[in-house]
Amino acid sequence: MKTIVILLFLAVLSLQTFAQETAKAIKFAVVPDENVSNGDFIAKNNAFIAKIKAGPKTSNGFVAVSGEDDATLMARVKLVKESVKKNPKLQQRIEISRPGTRYNKSWLMTEFWIIPHGAHSPYVANTYDCECAAISVSGPIETSIRDEKVTYSANVSGVVPGMFSYKWIVTGGQIVQGQGTRSIAVRLRRNRAKEILAEVDIGGFDDEDCICATKASLTTKVISKIGATRRSRISPPSKYR
Repeated sequence: MKTIVILLFLAVLSLQTFAQETAKAIKFAVVPDENVSNGDFIAKNNAFIAKIKAGPKTSNGFVAVSGEDDATLMARVKLVKESVKKNPKLQQRIEISRPGTRYNKSWLMTEFWIIPHGAHSPYVANTYDCECAAISVSGPIETSIRDEKVTYSANVSGVVPGMFSYKWIVTGGQIVQGQGTRSIAVRLRRNRAKEILAEVDIGGFDDEDCICATKASLTTKVISKIGATRRSRISPPSKYR
């Protein structure tokens, strides 16, 4: 009888070990970066939270957050964190990707993963964080319609200076000098746009695998008051995407 009990115990232990070795993470849902409303993202997130709550307590979750720009990424991270905080019992079971941290591999869309007991997370953070640069654009926040040109400059700090590339996109004006360099001169359009948006995309960072921001922008208001004083500012720095 004692021998039978031992054999049964060993059989159960073998089955548990096999189950742990064959368990795999399950991709529950994905959300693209573009053409997705905030409501759709919230719906997917809420469904994921509900699935984790209803599932076995031994299962965990991982949310790999992505966004088409720095602001969208941080807003999505905040939304997921707040939804998890509303369920205290899940705070130790759901991991959310950390902007600025290098993982074993990258993702192109927001992914919601269910990780059964014994399964490995699809994304593992390295033991060190990335050194992301702070990117900003400096230029006037207001300009007069009588001004012929407006100047914008890209600023990079927090990393060792390198051979950066600069790609500018401007709406409400026309780049007349400096495309591909740190500073550009922009001529106001003849249709007298109410504002100018200058955006720069900077390339050439060493840690290209990091989840770091590469874009920054600044909006200039075009006012009709003649002789108005031009005021300048620097856009809030972007670090994570």
